[in-house]
Amino acid sequence: MIDHTIRAFDTDLQELARNIAEMGRLDGEQIADAIDALFKRDTALAERVIAADDRVDALQRAMEKKAVATIARRQPMAVDLREIVGALRIANDLERVSDLAENIAKRVRPISRRPFITLSRAASALRSDLKRT
Repeated sequence: MIDHTIRAFDTDLQELARNIAEMGRLDGEQIADAIDALFKRDTALAERVIAADDRVDALQRAMEKKAVATIARRQPMAVDLREIVGALRIANDLERVSDLAENIAKRVRPISRRPFITLSRAASALRSDLKRT
């Protein structure tokens, strides 16, 4: 990051970077928890993943507001403007990752109501189907 004569601008850029890091951390937890919930058919964990999407959405909205305010107040050019626009793009992508984790978690509800089929049971069912043909 470039040091600027206006400390407030550096602070704005650092806040954007911190928000991106926080969104990334939350996304990582959400994906891991969503997969764990799916694997274990844990609906309580799935519900927590679904609820956590709101926090990532709020962070993205806060980042958008901060970025627009920074552009309006500081009128950055070249590298600084690209850094802010890049932060917005990353925030969009991270918000989408959160949405995908939420979608995985939403699949836990219907799957948890079905009987669990082990690989050996599935193989036995397939063998018996093949013998009938």
